[in-house]
Amino acid sequence: MVIIKTKALHEPMYIFLSHLCVNGVYGASGFYPKFLSDLILDSYVISSHMCALQIFVIYSSLLCEFTILTVMSYDRYVAICKPLDYHSKLTKFTCVKLILFSWIVPNFSVIPAILLSNLRPFCKYYIDKFYCDNWSIVKLSCTSSFVNNVYGYTFAIIYLSCAVFIIVSYVKLISVCKASLENRRKFWQTCLPHILSLINFTFALLFDVMYSRYGSNDIPESLRNFLALELVIVPPVFNPLIYGVVETILQSRAPSTRKLYALKWRVFTSWCSDRRLDPVNCPIGTVLEFLQDRFTAGLTPSTLKVYVAAIGAYHIPLGGISVGKDPLVSRFLRGTWRLRPAVPTNVARPIVLQAFCPPPFQNADQEANNLLCPVRALDAYVHRAALWRKSDQLFVCFGSPNRGGPVSKQRMSKWVVEAISLAYEAAGQPSPLAVRSHSTRSMAASKALISGVSLQDVCDAAGWSSPHTFVRFYSLDLDSTPGSQVLSS
Repeated sequence: MVIIKTKALHEPMYIFLSHLCVNGVYGASGFYPKFLSDLILDSYVISSHMCALQIFVIYSSLLCEFTILTVMSYDRYVAICKPLDYHSKLTKFTCVKLILFSWIVPNFSVIPAILLSNLRPFCKYYIDKFYCDNWSIVKLSCTSSFVNNVYGYTFAIIYLSCAVFIIVSYVKLISVCKASLENRRKFWQTCLPHILSLINFTFALLFDVMYSRYGSNDIPESLRNFLALELVIVPPVFNPLIYGVVETILQSRAPSTRKLYALKWRVFTSWCSDRRLDPVNCPIGTVLEFLQDRFTAGLTPSTLKVYVAAIGAYHIPLGGISVGKDPLVSRFLRGTWRLRPAVPTNVARPIVLQAFCPPPFQNADQEANNLLCPVRALDAYVHRAALWRKSDQLFVCFGSPNRGGPVSKQRMSKWVVEAISLAYEAAGQPSPLAVRSHSTRSMAASKALISGVSLQDVCDAAGWSSPHTFVRFYSLDLDSTPGSQVLSS
C-alpha cells in the first residue's frame, strides 16, 4: 500500500517489489486457509481436485517469486552498471512485459506437472505433509514416475538458468561497484534487501526439495515438520521484514512533506532524463546546473531550498555528504538570496484584528465588528457546516467536488490570505504587499515573547526545534511594526 500511495515510489524497482509482495499474499492463500480449517474442524482430509488446486497456487507462487527476483536483478544491473540507459531501457512498456513474463511463465510451467501427477492411478491416499505438493502426489501413484522425473529435471534446468542469470548480474554489479564509493553505497542500499530475500528463498526451496525427495522417518518429527512448513512460511514472513525499511524511512516525514518532495523530485528526474543523466547518482555540478536553470526561470530562493531538500532525500550522498549539506550548494543558495531577496511582508495593521475586541463595547462600530469574534464565528461555522460535513476535521470544503471533505493546508492558507485582504478592502485600505498566512506566525510568536512568555515555551508551542529557528526567521521588532497596534488592542 505504501508503494501504491506514494508517487515517488512509482519506479521500476518498487513496482517489482510490490508484485513480489502481492505474490507472497497469493502464495499464502494456498496454504493458510486449508491449514487453519484443519485445525478448527480437526479434519485433515482433502479432495484430489482441491489438492491439485493447492499445488498449483503454492508452486506457481514459488516460481513467480524466483522469476520476479530474476527481473529485479536485471533492474539493479541496468540501474548501477548502465545508469544513463536506465530510463530508456526500463520504460513502462518494458516493465509491463517483465511483470507479465514473471507471472505467465511460472503458471504455465506448473500446469503440465500437475496434470502428469493427477492423471495417474493412485495406490495410496496418505500424504506425510501439512499441505499437498507435487512429489508427494507422484509417490502415491502405482505406475512409474519416469515421465514426471524427466519433466521435473527439465523444469529445474530452466529455473537453474534464472539462478545463473542472477549470480552473473551480481558478479558484474560487484565488479562495477568496487570502482567507486558512491556505487558501493548504492549497491548496499538497493541490492542488499534483494540479496537477503534471494538467499532466504533459495534455502527454503532447498530444504523443501531435500525433504520431499530424500526425507526419512529417521528424522525427528519436529525437524520434519519444520522442513515441511519452511517453504510456505519463512519467505512470506521474512520478505516484509526485509523490505519493511521502505515504509519506516517514508514515515520519518509528514505526508504533506512526502507529497511535496515527490513533486519536486519528478521535476528533477524529468530534467535529468532529457539530458540522459542519472538523477540518483549525478555529480553535484549537475544539481547546481538544475538549480541555476530553475532560478533563471524565476523561482524564489525559498522554492530552490525545497528542491535541494527533495533531491537530497533521494540522491546518493557524495563523499559521505548529502546534497543539502554540500558547501557548493550552500554557497549557491546564499547567492540566490542576495540576488533575489525576499519581498518584505507588511501584514499587520490595526484593521486586521480590531474586530476581535470582546464586550463591553465602547461604541456601535466596535459592537458591529464583534460579529467577527473567532469564538462566535467558529460556533456558527460548526452548526452550519453540520449539514454537509463528512469529516471529523474542524474545517471542511464547501464546494464541489470534495464538499464536506477535509480541507487541505494549502486551502486553509488561501482562506487566511483572503480574509486579511478582505479586511483591508472593507476598510478602504490597500492590501499589504505579498501577504502570506505564515506571517501571522511571526507576529503572534514575537508578541508572546514581548509579553513575558519564555523563549523555550514559544518554541515548544510553535514546534521549532531550537530558539535559533525563531530568532533567525520569525523574530520581529514589534516596536517598529504597524502590527504592534493590532496585538496591543
